[in-house]
Formats: sequence, structure tokens, C-alpha cells
Amino acid sequence: MNLGSDPADQVVRYTLEGSEFTLRMTGTAAKNFVVFVAAVLRDQKRTRGKTNLTRLLRAGKPLKFFSVPEERMRYLKDGVISADTKAPGLGEARERLQYYSMSAQERHAYDEHLNAVMIQNDVLRTAREEGQMEGRAEGRAVGRAEGRAEGRAEGRAEGKKDLIERMMGKGLSLTQVSELTGLTEEEIETIQKN
Repeated sequence: MNLGSDPADQVVRYTLEGSEFTLRMTGTAAKNFVVFVAAVLRDQKRTRGKTNLTRLLRAGKPLKFFSVPEERMRYLKDGVISADTKAPGLGEARERLQYYSMSAQERHAYDEHLNAVMIQNDVLRTAREEGQMEGRAEGRAVGRAEGRAEGRAEGRAEGKKDLIERMMGKGLSLTQVSELTGLTEEEIETIQKN
């Protein structure tokens, strides 16, 4: 009997069993951690344990049944979401599925496209705002010019009316006033009436 090899074999065996146990525990811990993180991410209140129908029936608690909309059930069965879906959230899920089903290059190109569209929209919005401001400024300038022209015309008309009234007040005849102002007798009468 070789006593020297027995303790060495036992040490090797214990070491292997310890390593195997450690790996098994590490794997179990990793699996439980992943399940826990997934549950937390899904906002589930329950993070461990197992429930089955038999246990629920034995507990005597009332069971709550809910129906799954046909579109969602089709997605769960086939993994396909139709383009004309009406179920809340499925349209967004469809877009995300399409995005994540793209290759890295396609996603990059798509992201660049979205950035270009956003920049283009910003440029268009800025141009529209600048155009509106420019249009307002032009409108004000034209309005001022028209207002000045109107004011001048009204001023001239008032001046002519005053002149005609002063001439008539001095005793000049309509014919004489017409000759001095260069206006016709009808124009003079119209100015006097207004």
C-alpha cells in the first residue's frame, strides 16, 4: 500500500470537487442575477419563485383572466407586426424591431439620415423665420411709404381747399380761381364740398 499517493489523490479530488462546486455556484448565482435584473427591468414586483396553476387553484384565490388582443397574439406567435397595427405600443415596437434587425452599417446610415433630416428641418425653420421677419420689415417699409404718400396727398388737398376758400373769401370769381390754381371749375366745386 502506497500511503504517499493516497493523500495526494485526496487533495486533488477535493480541489476538483471544490472547483466544480464553485463553478456550479457561480453559474447559479449568475443565472439568478440575470433573472433578477430582467425582472427589475420589467418592473415586476416578484423577483423569485415559481407559480403554477395547481398552486393557484389550491390557494383558493380568485383567478384573473385577461384577453390578449389578436395583433399582440400574432406577434407572440409569429414574431411579425403588421404595418397597419392599431394596438397601443406595437407600432413603436415594430419600428424598434426593424431598427435592430438592421446591420450595424445600415443602422449607422439610418442614424446619419435622421440627423440630416433634423438639420434640414432646422435650416428650413430658420429660413422661414428669417423670411417672415424680412417680410414684416418690408411690409412696414411699404406701409410707411404709402402712409407718407397718402399724408402728402391729403396735405395738398387741404392746402388747395384753404387756398380756394381764401381766394373766394377775397371776392374772386370761380373762373378767376380756376385760372390762378390751374384746376377746372368742377374740381374746385368738388374740393369745396369735401
